[in-house]
Amino acid sequence: MEHKNSTSLLSDPFRFNKTAGYEGLFGLISHEFFHAWNVKRLHDPVLGPFDYSGENYTKLLWFHEGVTDYMDDLIGMKAGVIPWSTEAKEWAKRWTENGERPGRAEQSLEEASFDAWIRFYKPSEFTPNSTVDYYEAGALVGLMMDAQIRVGSKGAKSMEDLFAMLWQRHGEKGLTDADIRKAYQELSGLDPEPFWNAHIRHSGPLDPSAIEAAFGLKFETKAPWESLPPEDLKDAALARFSKSYVGLEFGTAPDASTIKNVIPGSPAFEAGLSYGQEILAVNGWRTTLGTEVQQRIADVPVNGKVEFTVADCGRVKTISVPVVENPKRIFRILPDPMATDEQKAMFTKWTGQAFPPQSALAPKSRSVKP
Repeated sequence: MEHKNSTSLLSDPFRFNKTAGYEGLFGLISHEFFHAWNVKRLHDPVLGPFDYSGENYTKLLWFHEGVTDYMDDLIGMKAGVIPWSTEAKEWAKRWTENGERPGRAEQSLEEASFDAWIRFYKPSEFTPNSTVDYYEAGALVGLMMDAQIRVGSKGAKSMEDLFAMLWQRHGEKGLTDADIRKAYQELSGLDPEPFWNAHIRHSGPLDPSAIEAAFGLKFETKAPWESLPPEDLKDAALARFSKSYVGLEFGTAPDASTIKNVIPGSPAFEAGLSYGQEILAVNGWRTTLGTEVQQRIADVPVNGKVEFTVADCGRVKTISVPVVENPKRIFRILPDPMATDEQKAMFTKWTGQAFPPQSALAPKSRSVKP
């Protein structure tokens, strides 16, 4: 927990048997360190001095928390304690998870920030399908903003300059969204309205094009079955199993076969399956775990049908659901083999590390802009 002149950090003492444990702690330390500026001093006026008798609402948590999440990544890389390879995987994972989160199409970053008291901190069965994580999505938008500033200024300015400008102009006097937009415009030379409308005020897919252009990177995507190990890809049955999809998500014991979420628009959603129902059997086979349900779904090829025996508020019924090809896609962030010397130099200035070798590229990869 960050405070103005100190911080309180908790870490699992048994996480350090792997490098990832150290890197996670470094990220936590740098995150709370950066909060000494972004949120404890440079902040929306409603975030201090606090009125502790009530809730304090702000639309800027995406900036105070999400962009701090982005800056802690930069601090770790520039300090040399977190390698680019780790950050590339982490950002690709966040990009993938954000793309798979149905709520990203329903709630903007401003709304997620403002509704934190009643939604983020009070999750319900509707949360996955109606909300976006202002930490995760805010960090990705911070990455996009930084790239936009660097491209617009031809590498002369960056997100660090944006924070320096805001600190010099506003210090502890209070910060507004208009202040951030003005600084962004001055540094990038770009009209902030299109970016704010697309990624902050409204919901929608993220655009990696500025990141690719700035740093000589490629955002590539693969279907789940394309990401199987090479030896598994040779097995046609395994590849087929990973294609089958109906849109159900499950939790863990003790109610492991109880539906935790149904993806809006999915075959399961259209068939009437919903949160809280228990799957008793699939195609006549008893299932007690969510993993068993998913395995029985995988047994059915795309364009086939699955029959679920469902307990719904005590009533048992059978629901038939068509199986479709899994729409999920997994992102990777890789070096572009066509990266220019200018892009490579900008990458090094950005991360404090050398541009990754071209051998990091996987064969037969393809670029996609979501």
